[in-house]
Amino acid sequence: MSDNKWRRSLSLLHADTKAIWRTEINAIKGDAGVLLFFFFVPIVYPFLYAAFYNTEVVEEAKLVMVDEDNSALSREYIRRVDASQEVDVVAVVPTIEMAEEMIMDRDAYGYARIPRDFQADLYRGDDQVHVELMSLGNVLLYYKNYMVALNNNALQMGGEIHAERAGKSTKALTDIEVRPVYQDGKGYYNPVGGIGTFLMPPILILILQQTLIMGICMLAATARESNDTHYLVPSTIHGPMRMVINKSIIYFALYLLLSIWVLCIVPYCLRIPILTDPLRMLIFIIPYLLSVVFMSISLSFLFKRREVVLIYIVPLSLVFFFLTGVVWPWQNIPALWKTLAYLIPSTHAVQGYIALLGTGASLYDILIQCRAMWVLTALYFTIASIGYYYQYRHGRQRRDPA
Repeated sequence: MSDNKWRRSLSLLHADTKAIWRTEINAIKGDAGVLLFFFFVPIVYPFLYAAFYNTEVVEEAKLVMVDEDNSALSREYIRRVDASQEVDVVAVVPTIEMAEEMIMDRDAYGYARIPRDFQADLYRGDDQVHVELMSLGNVLLYYKNYMVALNNNALQMGGEIHAERAGKSTKALTDIEVRPVYQDGKGYYNPVGGIGTFLMPPILILILQQTLIMGICMLAATARESNDTHYLVPSTIHGPMRMVINKSIIYFALYLLLSIWVLCIVPYCLRIPILTDPLRMLIFIIPYLLSVVFMSISLSFLFKRREVVLIYIVPLSLVFFFLTGVVWPWQNIPALWKTLAYLIPSTHAVQGYIALLGTGASLYDILIQCRAMWVLTALYFTIASIGYYYQYRHGRQRRDPA
């Protein structure tokens, strides 16, 4: 009798597993939107995004110089700015109005104004000279180039004038007077200061998370739309935990392959420095994928209509990106937002992935991030299980009101 009971239980388990897998795979195959998020975006989108940052470093940003002084020293300053790697001086004009007209025509993206009496004030030395800079707000990287070129050359010329007044006897003493502190900066993990090398690793992590969330939530919303009871557990399934486990297996297996492509192969194709080995990367990927899968299943209970998924989830991509601490310093993020960031797998995954990929960190070095992702896996697995238990119980009550 006991053997028959076990056989019946195993038979039901096998039937439920087969039914869930067949239903979920057919749902994925039959949904063009989900196929787009599950396959096209992770496979193709990284290369489309990287194309915008293919040059890595912004050079020769177009700038107009407004020379109101028209002196030998102002012309020398303009020559040095133009000779710098960061800026291309496209024109020298006498008035701001002419510079603004060129900017409106997109011949340049900013102007620098050299004031009248520029040379006289510098040589007199009793007043500080101000060079004004105006840059369009939609080209922040150009603004950075303008600031670097203008400041560096202003400091260099100011030091030379100061050294000339001091009357040093040798070139070595003059160099010390011009530049008393010599700075030789070297970027070990991003030697050229490339934008693509800096931005692409966190973007790759977020692509996996966002596409998985949107795909799973869209599948759940579609299932609820097509179900009269609007519950996610069919009457043929004999337990909510079977839904959680079997669905997570399908998503994990699918995205494990995609993660290897996105996190291991794509950086190689984009020539991003890779200082880790495949085994460490695989060990790191497992808790990240599990935490994202269970978080996505937990979020899927919130949506009953598939179009609502895009409205709410897509804008969150930018929020999640800022909460990683890559573009906004982690120390300056308010405590409330930090608390939210701890609950998002991408926050820990980005920090761990950058350490693995760019610095050759060991698994021990990213132990904190790995532990955090395992904690989130347990947390979201619990939430997903409770959610499916609620779906299972209330679905049965609605189907069998007696």
